[in-house]
Amino acid sequence: MSGNAFRGVSAEQDARFGNKESKLLKNLAKTFPPEYKIKADLSNVNWEAMKPWIAKRLTELLGGVEDDVLIGFVIEQVEGKKTIDPRLLQINLTGFLEKNTSLFCKELWNLLISAASTPSGIPQKFLDEKAAELREREAERQRMQERLAMERSKQDQLRREHSEAEAHRERRRRDDYVDRRERDRHRDYDRRRRRSYSRDRRDRRSRRSRSRSRSRSGDRRQQRRQRSRSYSRDDGRRRDASPQRGGARRSPSYERERGDDRSRRWESPGRRHAEDEKSAEEVRMEEALREKALRAKAELEEAKEKEDKDDVKHE
Repeated sequence: MSGNAFRGVSAEQDARFGNKESKLLKNLAKTFPPEYKIKADLSNVNWEAMKPWIAKRLTELLGGVEDDVLIGFVIEQVEGKKTIDPRLLQINLTGFLEKNTSLFCKELWNLLISAASTPSGIPQKFLDEKAAELREREAERQRMQERLAMERSKQDQLRREHSEAEAHRERRRRDDYVDRRERDRHRDYDRRRRRSYSRDRRDRRSRRSRSRSRSRSGDRRQQRRQRSRSYSRDDGRRRDASPQRGGARRSPSYERERGDDRSRRWESPGRRHAEDEKSAEEVRMEEALREKALRAKAELEEAKEKEDKDDVKHE
């Protein structure tokens, strides 16, 4: 019996020491998702695309805490292998992720299955997300271009409005300049008319004063001549009535000749007065002709001003 004491079976052969992993897998078989039954060839997976997702997802499940040890452990479990059992991966990660283990392992296995079926080794979800990102970028670029186009159109509109306003101000300045020139022209014309009218009035007054002075001077000369004649007549009468001193009396022929001479001298002032009246009439006629010429000149200037106004309006 002593010899038989060392006989027996090994721990692997003893039913009491069976495979605990197989028992655990058998007990949890109903809790594993159906995706675990699909086999995946991990040799075709692009791990450079998978590693960022693994790190990001583990950090999210850990509440924002980045655990480098856990990230390295997960990558070590899946990278560089032909295939793995997702059930064992979930069992190994249960101590780290606890209730989130099943969610993480299910998402990871679905991505590995998709990556193994694509030529690039990148999961189709990543490709769709990248395409959506590119489409979003393209849409954003188009929106930016549309905004830039709208801004350019607004700037062009502002420039056009500014140019139109400048053109309007320039037209107003030009119209003001034309109106100012027109006012200056009318003012100069009125000033010239007033000056010419005042000059004509001065000329008429001076001519009237000259004619009056001539008539007055002629009247004075005539009065002086009449007085001198009356003096000489009275003197002659006195001489005729009184005897001559120091000699004989003049002969009758001498007296007749002297009387004829006196009559001629008496007639000459009348002729001078007639000539003065004739010159005054000529002066009045000249004044009437000059006034008529001035009126005609004023009418011509008014007609010319009206033509200039019509030309300015047509421009």
